[in-house]
Amino acid sequence: MYEKNQTWVSEIVLLGFQNLKNFKVPLFSLFLLIYIMTVCENVLIIVLVSSSRNLQSPMNSFLQQLALTDLLGSSNIVPTLLQTIIYDGVTVSLHSCIIVFNLFACSESMQCFLLAVMAYDRYVAICNPLRYTSIMNHRVCVRLILMSWALSIVITINTWSMIQTLRFCNETTIDHFFCDLTPLLELSCSNTFFVKLEITLHKVIIGITLPGYGCLVWHGLRK
Repeated sequence: MYEKNQTWVSEIVLLGFQNLKNFKVPLFSLFLLIYIMTVCENVLIIVLVSSSRNLQSPMNSFLQQLALTDLLGSSNIVPTLLQTIIYDGVTVSLHSCIIVFNLFACSESMQCFLLAVMAYDRYVAICNPLRYTSIMNHRVCVRLILMSWALSIVITINTWSMIQTLRFCNETTIDHFFCDLTPLLELSCSNTFFVKLEITLHKVIIGITLPGYGCLVWHGLRK
């Protein structure tokens, strides 16, 4: 009987910034300018590293991937942010909302793994300068990048599958400018304990086991 009285949600309203009044245009212009600069800088890094032989070093390759993840993350969130400013909120489908969050989570996870790999690269360069070029060769760099992407995608798919099991009913508004996890879970009428537990475990894996990730790289990929 309770389930029959529930209305399943198919659309989410992002409230964004409310009551901006005269600050709407200046704030929109500021965020748009920051976004354009972010896109230009990241595209410039990607193009320069790809086109210049002098920049074909391991660290620059990692910086190129970092620029790519930053570009994907900002392009995933900022357009919705700009819409919420102009229209005092925006309506998106529930599936789009979940996709936006998972893309954001994937890019953030990738950035964490890349930073760990870059720290390992600097460790090798400082502690083993004579063996640096043999340890951090092109094959190893490619494997490190692919491993980082693979781990990020696996974590994202796992989170996606957990969120897909939830049911959303009655509440349709999120007081935010994009579909972040906490406000999204607050809309759910299902038990979100296991989703929160899974997210916490992912944070532990990403935040605490990154040194172990570097050790894995050191012992497994230098051969």
